[in-house]
Amino acid sequence: MPSCLEFVESQDITRMCRMANLGHPSLRLARSILSYYFNYPDFSAECLRDFGRNPWGRHSTGAVSDKSKPSQKWRLNSWPGLNGNLFRLADRSLITKKLVDQPAARVCAVPKDYRGPRIICIEPKENQFAQQGLMELLYRFISRHPMTRGSISFREVEASKNLCMRKDLACLDLKDASDLLSLALARFLLPKWIFSIVTAYRTRNVTWNGHRVPTRCLATMGSAVCFPLETLVFWAIARASTRIVLGEGYRTKDIRVFGDDIILPREAASNCIEALESAGLVVNHEKTCLHTLVKESCGAWVLAGVNQPVIKLKTAEIVDLRSWLAWLDYSKSFQKAGLPALAATMMECCLRFLPPARIKTRWSRNLQKQQFRVPQIVNAGNSVRLDGDIGLYAYFATSNQTPSSTGTQKVKWRWVDNSPYMD
Repeated sequence: MPSCLEFVESQDITRMCRMANLGHPSLRLARSILSYYFNYPDFSAECLRDFGRNPWGRHSTGAVSDKSKPSQKWRLNSWPGLNGNLFRLADRSLITKKLVDQPAARVCAVPKDYRGPRIICIEPKENQFAQQGLMELLYRFISRHPMTRGSISFREVEASKNLCMRKDLACLDLKDASDLLSLALARFLLPKWIFSIVTAYRTRNVTWNGHRVPTRCLATMGSAVCFPLETLVFWAIARASTRIVLGEGYRTKDIRVFGDDIILPREAASNCIEALESAGLVVNHEKTCLHTLVKESCGAWVLAGVNQPVIKLKTAEIVDLRSWLAWLDYSKSFQKAGLPALAATMMECCLRFLPPARIKTRWSRNLQKQQFRVPQIVNAGNSVRLDGDIGLYAYFATSNQTPSSTGTQKVKWRWVDNSPYMD
């Protein structure tokens, strides 16, 4: 697992690709494919109008770099060079303060699995506001485009899992794809006007250990536009590599990309790997499956064409109530996957951590049923709803749902009808 220091080192320009390394034939062809892609006849002209219609910006439930509460994130700041024409920032009630420079993102570690944390960047609230709007546009455009309709689906991963079972296809996986997808590669592949749009609210600096470090990647892990952009770039490289090797004798549906999970014909895999590595990306050979019986894509592991259930633990052992709740979910997942022995073992660990004395039951006279006392993660704190012009804007930007601050989360014991550890 990468550390925060390794992320900062990955932003060093010496580790990023240079223009001299972008001469691979697959990269040059991918550039032509993307140029045609964004000027597709009878489609792009209509859909690309969305990019010029001042789309609504919005916020997600994620944190922001200045640690603002959800209700405070809508009070945006401005800085020199802010592209207020792209998003509806002309609503002056949203702008509360002028800054000398663009705010920096914060580098932090979040839980991933038992091997260690994932390194992400927490974006400034202004960048998050615009990136969420751009993400919606990119999702809509890529999902509806005729060239990617059968190869990219952001809401459905079952197609990738099904293709993973075919022996004539290879599965590629990348290491730290979002951190190593350089700005130079995006500038080379994307049309100039598209590049200027997707980088208008790109975070240019991150703070780590009290220092500001310039970013060299197209979008940090934590940016809303990171996933659709890297998916589109890797799709173009995979399609170009396949066309060079197989000519026109391949089906476009045999290429499937979801983030950094790439599925393509096995004959073109080596050419695609060369193109990716020449652009400064790192292929994860431990999870890249070319000629093996075991394949992995989008979390699905396939052994000789049979889907095998694999669940990754976030903690190696039960240490608190939160991890105890997670292990309960794992036990349920193993039971549904047809592994009762493993589910029983994990349930035994859960009961060992939670002594029987803490497992209480009662008979509810009002409901006339047996109830169980169990821990649950609940929202704590009072909700703060937005009002005034900011509340009105947030109402329309979030599909007629005014967001509110729900406070923090904590573990609380409650009486429920069904006990998760007594099913």
